[in-house]
Amino acid sequence: MQKHRILKSTLISILILIIIGAVYLQSRIYKPMAEVDKAFVSSEQVRVEEKPTLAFLPVNQEIKDAIIFYPGGLVDEKAYAPLGRALAENGVAVFIPAVPLKLAVFSPNAAEQMIESHPEITHWYTAGPCHARV
Repeated sequence: MQKHRILKSTLISILILIIIGAVYLQSRIYKPMAEVDKAFVSSEQVRVEEKPTLAFLPVNQEIKDAIIFYPGGLVDEKAYAPLGRALAENGVAVFIPAVPLKLAVFSPNAAEQMIESHPEITHWYTAGPCHARV
């Protein structure tokens, strides 16, 4: 009975620490600067999609190359919008996944969904801090 009580208390304590840690990490996220808003406007050159993955797609051209950019630790994926837009304006599709707790390590295989959703793209590259299987 005593061991059961100790185990239960330990598990509850661990759960509380995990919740406190997650809340703390969320408060430390690097938010994008206000200037990124203009990168989210679709144009004649670039189509911007925000759901389910942030995507910057070249318009009126065959897309052969794409980059999946995993955000840095505790960095909001929207912070990379100007980079994604600039690459798309030069013919490269860019996908930036939203990752749990803003830590790419919790979603190292997010690339698989993007690749499956765009079979027309023949060359895929990954960038960012997380090593992904592509």
